[in-house]
Amino acid sequence: GSSTDATSGSRMDATLINFIEPTSLNQRKARTTRVQKNRVEIPHWMPTELWEDWRKHRGSKLTPVAENNAFRKLDALRTEGHDPTKIVRRSLEHGWAGLYADERGTETRADGTRPAFKPVGLIQRDTRTEEEIDADLREQMARFGMNPEILNHEVCS
Repeated sequence: GSSTDATSGSRMDATLINFIEPTSLNQRKARTTRVQKNRVEIPHWMPTELWEDWRKHRGSKLTPVAENNAFRKLDALRTEGHDPTKIVRRSLEHGWAGLYADERGTETRADGTRPAFKPVGLIQRDTRTEEEIDADLREQMARFGMNPEILNHEVCS
């Protein structure tokens, strides 16, 4: 009983393998051919071996569209003073799916310098005279029902 089941099980497994394997093999060949047809050209500033490592790291998620977008982003960062090879190496080392520049430090800068300070807001001096400021303040206080005469009393000596 049990030896016959084992034998028929083996034949069945072999049949399944023969049935499934050619299909997946053909799909792999088709996928490989498609990828090679749509292969994106690597820019001169990116070492081929490093980019091939990135392609392996990203696997099937790195479509030609995604690859072109990555090169566009790296080129933009390159014009801002970052080294694209440092960015790719950093992402590979951290196992990241994306390509990120080190905005705060010197890790991905081509020249190793810190990025220029980017002010978030700009403080500007009020160009009005003291009299104009005083008149505007009195007008606003009156508008809100406050007594502007309190400005005539000195708080500090």
